[in-house]
Amino acid sequence: MAKIANYYRLLQVDPDAEQETIEAAYQQLVQKYGSDTTRAADEAERMKKIDVAYETLHDPVKRAEYDQLRAAARPKTLKAAATEANVPRATAAAAAGKAKPSGHRSAAILAAVALLLAVTALIALLSRQNQSPQQATPTLQGDVETHLAQGEQYLQQNKLSEAVAEFQMAIQLDPGSVEGHFRLGNAYYQQGQLDKAAEEFQKTLELDSKNVDARSNLGAVYYERGDFARAATEFKQASSLQPEDADIHYNLGAAYVQQYNYDEAIAEFKEALRLSPELTRSYYGLGNAYKLQGKTQEAIQALEKFLSLSSASDEADLRPHAEALLAEMRPK
Repeated sequence: MAKIANYYRLLQVDPDAEQETIEAAYQQLVQKYGSDTTRAADEAERMKKIDVAYETLHDPVKRAEYDQLRAAARPKTLKAAATEANVPRATAAAAAGKAKPSGHRSAAILAAVALLLAVTALIALLSRQNQSPQQATPTLQGDVETHLAQGEQYLQQNKLSEAVAEFQMAIQLDPGSVEGHFRLGNAYYQQGQLDKAAEEFQKTLELDSKNVDARSNLGAVYYERGDFARAATEFKQASSLQPEDADIHYNLGAAYVQQYNYDEAIAEFKEALRLSPELTRSYYGLGNAYKLQGKTQEAIQALEKFLSLSSASDEADLRPHAEALLAEMRPK
C-alpha cells in the first residue's frame, strides 16, 4: 500500500502491454511533450514522469519488480459473481494483492456444474431437432442462464475473451440482466479494460442500486485508475450497505492511505481486523500506515504480527514488502 505512480497510465498502455506497444507509446509521448523546447512547465514535468515510467517498464526486471509492488498496493479483487438473487458472496484474504471468494467451489461442485451444462446443452439440442423452425429458439430465460453459466466457467479458466462474448450474448437477450452486466464488468476488469468495467458496474447499479458487489467493484476500478477519492466514496457506500464486510473496510483503508488520510486508514484496518481477524493483510495495512505517520514502534509491531500470522503462500505478494519495511525501520 505504499504510494506508487501508475506508470501504465502515464504511458497510456494496458498493464499487459507488450514491449513493442510500450516503446511505441513512449515515442508518441516524446513527440507530443518532448520535442518542443518552449513547452509549458507542467508539460515538462509530465515528460519527466513519463521518462521514469518508461525507464521502469521497458526493462523486464524493473517492470516485474514494479508489477509486484503495484499488486501489493491494490485493494482486493473484484467480488465473485453473485447468485441470481444477487446475494453477494463473502470474501476472505487472498494472494496476489487481492482477495478471493471464501466460498470456493470444490472439485466435486465444479464437476457437477460442468455436467449440468453438458446435459442442458444436450437437451436443448434434442429439443431443437424435434421442433419446427418456428419453435427452434430456446426460451429466453434458459438461454440467458446458459450464457451466464458458460461465461462464468470461462472466467474461472481465465478465458477472458470467451467470457466477455458469453456475457455480451446474455445481455443482448436480456438488457436488464443485473448478473449479465455485473459479470461482464468483472471480465472487463480482468482484461484491464477499466473504462468498460466501470460502465458495466454503473449499469448494474442503475438496475440494482443496492448491489454491494457492484459498488465495491466500481471502487476497485477507480482505485486502479488512481482516482482514490472516488474509490473511497464507492467503498464507503458499499460499507454502508454491508457494514460487516471486512474486505470493504480493508479497501477503504487502502484508498485512505493513498489520500494521506492515515488516521482514517488505521481506523478502517482495525475495523477489518475486528470483523475478520484472519484478514491478516490488514496488519500489513496498519504497519504501512503507521510508518507513513512516523509511528515506528507501532509500525514494527503491526508488521511483525502480519508476518507471524500470515501464510507464505496466501500472502506471498506482501511478505517481502513487510520484511523490507521492517529492515528499514529496525535499528542497524
